[in-house]
Amino acid sequence: MVLELADEFENLEGVESEVGQKLAVRGRVDRAPAQAFQNLDNVRLVPLVSRVSATPGVPIVRLIRYLGQTRKGNMNTVAGVRSMAVNEPSPVRQTIILAAGNGSRLGSRTSGVPKPLVTVAGAPLIAHALTHAHASGCREAVVVLGYEGPRVRAAIEALPIPMQVRFVENPDLSTPNGVSLLAAAPLAASRFFLQMVDHVFGQPTLARLTASPLAVDEAGRVLVDRAPGDLDLDDATKVRVEAGRVTAIGKSITPWDAIDAGCFVLTSAVFDALREVEPAEAQSVSSGMRRLVTRGALGIADVDGVPWVDVDTPHDHAVAERLLGARR
Repeated sequence: MVLELADEFENLEGVESEVGQKLAVRGRVDRAPAQAFQNLDNVRLVPLVSRVSATPGVPIVRLIRYLGQTRKGNMNTVAGVRSMAVNEPSPVRQTIILAAGNGSRLGSRTSGVPKPLVTVAGAPLIAHALTHAHASGCREAVVVLGYEGPRVRAAIEALPIPMQVRFVENPDLSTPNGVSLLAAAPLAASRFFLQMVDHVFGQPTLARLTASPLAVDEAGRVLVDRAPGDLDLDDATKVRVEAGRVTAIGKSITPWDAIDAGCFVLTSAVFDALREVEPAEAQSVSSGMRRLVTRGALGIADVDGVPWVDVDTPHDHAVAERLLGARR
């Protein structure tokens, strides 16, 4: 099967660097980079060989050939073949879970239970989030703690989760969740998932965010639901979408196309975006995403019918019990 990895390039000036950027090539070509596309009008890239590494975290390597077309030849003339090794991005192995809140709307603070430890279908919310991440291929979780941090940490460390868990703390519970995400920046991988501890799903969905590689100009993707079910739409974060990119995000936007389902795959660009938030604006995750949106850098992935719940209120908790209890 022939797979086109890139469309034809009409302007070859600087195309070597463009191909290198798009395919993470490190310059291993059979000609000098400046001459690799000499005398060629168009280029398409076709894989010759693929090899899947058995070692987690080691990139997949594919051998690529360049099929070039000459200025004077017809469209089927192959002017030359060039080969290079291409490193595809390794799978996302890390998740960051925001678990600093106190769950005041849920009533968990009044009952003395930190929100990450609120039980749904026999397990705490944090256990559901970690299980979701592990089922999606993660081998490490960075959990951002806040309210009753030591208690939550002790409970997590007692869980039988087969993945490494590291902890950071947001000491100021009055700050928005973007501050919690920034607290995790020193431990963040180059690409990572982001989860909200109070979002539960009927089945693992994080892998939908990485079903295809991020584009060169894509700083991240948000999981969205185009047909939301039993949700408080007034409180939900909405997104407007055009050509696979988010063009607006927020709770009050109208019209909207989908609901933000609270899971992301992100790069370090999100931390720069959060640092750019003006002091007068709440430094929330959504405010950071809005910075990415203005650059056209936030893509989407669809939950595609998987049921989910943002567990904020007693009603949400009851819905989550029905959703996850049905799997037991």
